[in-house]
Amino acid sequence: MAVDGTLPFEFEGRTYSDIVKLAEAMGMNWQKGRQALFSGKVGDYFKRIDRSIYTNCQNAEQEYHAEPKNGDVIFLKWLCKVKGLKNLYWMGRNFGGVSQITMLLRKGYDAEFNPLLNYMVREQLFSVFVKNSGADQVKVDNVHYLERCYVKKDSMFNKKNIAQLMYYVLSDTRTFNFEGKTYRRETDFAKYLQECADKSRSLLESKIDMLFVDQYNLTPAFEGWLINLGKLRELSLWRDKYQTGLPEDEDEEEFVFQEDVEEQEQAQKQTNEDFSKDIYGFEIDFIKMLTDYPDSLQAPKKFEALLRDLFPEKPLQIYLLLTLYKMDIASAIQNASELDDVFTLRFIKRMKTDFGVKEEFAKWAASVWCVCYGEKILQKRNRVSVYKVL
Repeated sequence: MAVDGTLPFEFEGRTYSDIVKLAEAMGMNWQKGRQALFSGKVGDYFKRIDRSIYTNCQNAEQEYHAEPKNGDVIFLKWLCKVKGLKNLYWMGRNFGGVSQITMLLRKGYDAEFNPLLNYMVREQLFSVFVKNSGADQVKVDNVHYLERCYVKKDSMFNKKNIAQLMYYVLSDTRTFNFEGKTYRRETDFAKYLQECADKSRSLLESKIDMLFVDQYNLTPAFEGWLINLGKLRELSLWRDKYQTGLPEDEDEEEFVFQEDVEEQEQAQKQTNEDFSKDIYGFEIDFIKMLTDYPDSLQAPKKFEALLRDLFPEKPLQIYLLLTLYKMDIASAIQNASELDDVFTLRFIKRMKTDFGVKEEFAKWAASVWCVCYGEKILQKRNRVSVYKVL
């Protein structure tokens, strides 16, 4: 019996008097769990036992009756607010707790979880889950900081980096690997940059450029390290000064979960043999595209659409070329006096570190850009040949 003498709550043939155990069962049996919550049965049961639980149930019921089409996300919000519920549930799938989600983020793109993460961050709900799951307050504050960056208006914050940033924050990474060396304190890294500056200004600029994904966003590895070192105030001041302006036209992943495998997931599963199969003529077609549509380099959506039309059966190759495009490799090639292995190295490292791309795939993509755009289109001096994935 419950603490006040009432009988335990019955759900799907089992009895519960503990809200966490009940929420776990409801999360795994999603549709029946929704019905139990929105029918008022759960709220009525906890009315005399726990007023805070009762209030959350009442709020969810009222929200559902106002917007019944949003039943799934309303149920999700209710689950996330159950104190002590350590795992994240969606549509009957148990994503596990913070440690399991951290490993999921480390592995890369998940067609079901990444859109869910975007939604939770946008609603500033992910920090609620992290807090209720038992994480320490510093980690909760860091997650909430990223949520505020994500929703801030008129910001150039790259929302597509959110999964990688969350990985570094949740994993509490306290080291930063750069140019083959590991740094534990920001003062040591600052000393390294000063040494570069003492040698030459161009050397310093080349190193600093490697810390940025684009003009406004630091690489997730570097920014995540600074966040974990407690540099939120410094990062906020930097954002306020340099990350302002009209936001980029980014297409957020819709909060829709399909059974179809997403492009990134397909790309990760593609083997080296699949990658190299029928690749003959790829560079010729890419050169022709750049020749026929030079304005596409200034039109991201058009550039992506052209690639998809031209190479419909090459999702991995498209993903790799687009990744470098978003790193602004075209501008870097335009400004380079010569293209060589040193030039491609920074892009290869960034693809490996920030996107988990295999080295041979990163080498191929960087070399294709140098040959097709740098050498053939811009007539740049080029010492790079197209890398062959074995």
